[in-house]
Amino acid sequence: MCPAEVTIVLPPPTFPLHELTVLLGQGRTDAALDLVFDRLDDLLLEGRFDACDATLRAVAPSQLPPVVAAGFLAATRAADDRLRDARALLRERIVETSRGRMSAEALEQLLAGL
Repeated sequence: MCPAEVTIVLPPPTFPLHELTVLLGQGRTDAALDLVFDRLDDLLLEGRFDACDATLRAVAPSQLPPVVAAGFLAATRAADDRLRDARALLRERIVETSRGRMSAEALEQLLAGL
């Protein structure tokens, strides 16, 4: 009897949080923002709102510069109707973790319209 051939199908990658961490560790904030926008845009264009939702929920604003954390909101703004709860949760966490890291006025400007 021959063993049955097994095919493993892996889900497509969602968001490369490790790559983001590496870029930020290298001080490459602009490259990190490019990664956020590029990858989330790809997921949105593929209609992978579940992956975008999971990504927004997985983001740890306390581990990111506020501008990068806000980039996740900016990159998904066009899909707010599909990602409203995850976006609201992330925005709330950004506000909580940014207190003391930046002024209230700067935080308000950063999140304006997001």
